[in-house]
Amino acid sequence: MLRSMLLVPADDSYKINKAINAGADAVLIDLEDSVAESEKANARRVMGQAAIATLPIYVRVNAIHGEFFMDDIDAVLDMECEGIVIPKVESASDMKICHWFLSQMAHKRDRHASELDLIPILETAKGIANIREIITACPLVSRVSYGAGDLQADTGLVWTEDETELLPIRMSLVIESAAAGLLPPFDTPHWEFKDMDLLRESAQRSRRLGFGGKMCIHPAQIRVIHEAFSATAEELQWARQVVEEFEAAEAQGKACITVNGHMVDYAVAKRARNILAIPALDDSQT
Repeated sequence: MLRSMLLVPADDSYKINKAINAGADAVLIDLEDSVAESEKANARRVMGQAAIATLPIYVRVNAIHGEFFMDDIDAVLDMECEGIVIPKVESASDMKICHWFLSQMAHKRDRHASELDLIPILETAKGIANIREIITACPLVSRVSYGAGDLQADTGLVWTEDETELLPIRMSLVIESAAAGLLPPFDTPHWEFKDMDLLRESAQRSRRLGFGGKMCIHPAQIRVIHEAFSATAEELQWARQVVEEFEAAEAQGKACITVNGHMVDYAVAKRARNILAIPALDDSQT
């Protein structure tokens, strides 16, 4: 379970090494938007020389149909990383192309594409409209994310402080991810990185909707995100009691009981078990 993924430009070794030690659950080295086109080749070289990390490292490559994608995949396969983040995915064929090319390049290195976790990012109206086809097109996809900033540019959507306009997009990702058996989706980064109150509200909102974590663009955001996506002491206490009492009742042939005045059935027991699988805040490295 990843709560946070810290975005860092691939062409800055100092920032990469700093990000590795910032306390995020994972680091996302970016070859795409944060790197100028003239610096793509240099960024791949710098990225490949980054310090070996003790936490999951992901790489965001450039878009599948662009001129940099193949070289990006080639560079990723030369380094140790957990997975690849694919931006601006719009169709099932995009993911099939990515899977095929990754498999071919991995085979040349006596590696298996299945070693890598793929996370598509949906950033256009077409991508959002094709969520189901995209996330089921490739067996390497573990979860999905989206980019609210690019969606604004593509659709005319205005991203306001209460994020009401993001609700249908977020719910679509949560429902389709659950239906496909994927991990809960990752929420879009919050670009107002100096306003921790807005970030906290955004992260808490997305967790209530069913998201598992949130991407971040600054180390200062990590603690707030971990607080929002970690199980609280009260939640853990409730979940443990529910699971313990329900399992005891089930052993006696009962499937519906009352715990602290509230009905507990299989659905509530499942929710309690899900909470027990969420990292506790004390597990955070921040």
